[in-house]
Amino acid sequence: MTYKPQVNDYVEWTKGVEGWVYFRDDEYVTIEYVVRPKDQMGNQIEIELSDAYVRITKLDKEYELYWTDGVAGEWVEHYPLLSLAFVRLGALASCAEHDWNKGFASDNKEFVSKASLFLEKEVD
Repeated sequence: MTYKPQVNDYVEWTKGVEGWVYFRDDEYVTIEYVVRPKDQMGNQIEIELSDAYVRITKLDKEYELYWTDGVAGEWVEHYPLLSLAFVRLGALASCAEHDWNKGFASDNKEFVSKASLFLEKEVD
């Protein structure tokens, strides 16, 4: 018999990845495996996009941009400045606004370099 985890079960998915099941259907299981201390919870911005949930969290020396489609994909990126996390969020929102027919053309490191050049220019 194969074990089928249920919502709120605590599971070990693979070695080093364990957490609480917060979504399950016949095809997918989503596990919450990163939990932040309660004192950091006030340092978050949460946004619902079409088919995605996005969160920016202020950590000690950087900002974490987390997003998920709620089914199979979760992504986490870190930025030294809040403005860079917001620019990346803007790019993500643009993808959602175009029914995900657009995507990222650069990785996190390349994006920071390009966005920094944009943000350093004067805004009229």
